[in-house]
Amino acid sequence: MLRLIFFSAFFTVSALQETPVQKVARLLTEMKDQLAADSKSDAELYEKLGCFCATNKKDKTEAVTMAGKNIVSLKGKIEELTAKSAEHASAITRLGGEIAKAEGALSQATSIREKENGEFSDSEKELMESLASCTAAIETLSGQQAFLQVSEKHREAVHMKLKAVVLKHKDVLAPSQRRAMLSFLQGPMGNKSYNSRSGDIFGILEQMKETFTTSLSAERGEEATAVSDFGALKAGKMKEINARKEQVMDKTRRCRRRRRSLRTRSTSSG
Repeated sequence: MLRLIFFSAFFTVSALQETPVQKVARLLTEMKDQLAADSKSDAELYEKLGCFCATNKKDKTEAVTMAGKNIVSLKGKIEELTAKSAEHASAITRLGGEIAKAEGALSQATSIREKENGEFSDSEKELMESLASCTAAIETLSGQQAFLQVSEKHREAVHMKLKAVVLKHKDVLAPSQRRAMLSFLQGPMGNKSYNSRSGDIFGILEQMKETFTTSLSAERGEEATAVSDFGALKAGKMKEINARKEQVMDKTRRCRRRRRSLRTRSTSSG
């Protein structure tokens, strides 16, 4: 029994021991399996890399194509913005000229109006003084206030003012009336012959007063019309000037925006 157990153990140990040939065969088998696994792994990696390269190439090609289109578009936009900026700059220059012209016209009209108003003021003052002289003479001659019934100082004052009026306004009276008035004014205030001529002189003075009154009213009416016309002209010019200035401001803002956009796009295209 013991002998049987001994031989059984011997043969089992012998069976477990690997021969050199078996070891080589096993190593070759393991190398074969490893090579097969590596080959499979390499194939999978190649497939992944190939897919990545193909996809990356496609993406890059599309990106290059899109970039080319964007460059063309940006160049076109830059040209458009440049043209628009030049257009706005030209419009601003033109509007500036129109504003200067309108302001010049308004300034000239204002100067003319001021001159006309000055002339009117002088004429109005002169007519009022002439009218006052005629009125004073009429009041002095009318009723109980004949030249001989007033003080010497008053007569002299009325005499001098009335004579200055007749000499200054040569076209107010007819030649015969003017000669009559000058003849009357050349005589002394106490001349007894005055009473025989008072009716004619009084009539001439009334006519002079009416003429001065009519002229004064007409000139005031003309001045009022001139003031109204100038006011309308000034309002129109100011409206025109303000509208042009608003256009300049608007185009200046647009020009600045386009220049900023132009700089941004130029940087992008570069």
